[in-house]
Amino acid sequence: MNLILFFNGWGMDKNCISEIKIPINFCLQVINFPYDYDVKNLKKYEKVYFTGWSFGAWYLSKFIIENEIKSQNVIGINEHGEIIGEYGIKEKMIDFTIKNLTEKSILKFYKNMGMTDEPKISQEKIFSIKNELIYFRKNYMPLKNVFQKIIIGKKDKIIPFKNQKKYCCENNIKCIEKDFYHFPFENIKDWNEIIGERE
Repeated sequence: MNLILFFNGWGMDKNCISEIKIPINFCLQVINFPYDYDVKNLKKYEKVYFTGWSFGAWYLSKFIIENEIKSQNVIGINEHGEIIGEYGIKEKMIDFTIKNLTEKSILKFYKNMGMTDEPKISQEKIFSIKNELIYFRKNYMPLKNVFQKIIIGKKDKIIPFKNQKKYCCENNIKCIEKDFYHFPFENIKDWNEIIGERE
């Protein structure tokens, strides 16, 4: 059995990828904040594909580096290990988001991500994702590249396309350009589109 280990984005849960078909002889494990995963579990699988989307790509980078994992199957989706700065989002935007986080601003963020479904957001949810973002902000540091391939969306309004492409070019990473927004999963039907060669 093979494994797709997916590090999810900020404030998301497994429902955001629930419609994507899992290939035969594969299982999927979704890792959400606080991104805890016992590296010993990887020994159970013949092959592991490490994937991270958005802020999850940074946490995946951290996981790979801290556990000294050697793999040629590390794939980023609309992000990488240097989220803040010239290759990602401006520092002041994260600070602004933390300061002004409300139900209205979250729904606007989801819309800018390209999500067509509008989820219900409770006060508990707002509190949770705000704390998640504060934790990220306090613990962030740029990380060295661990990715062999990064899929980037030409319509990304969250992490500028040009910044992501620049990162790929300067780090000699295979860059797959897609006609996606930051949230790509309404356009992806099968995990083979991410881990496979159907590009």
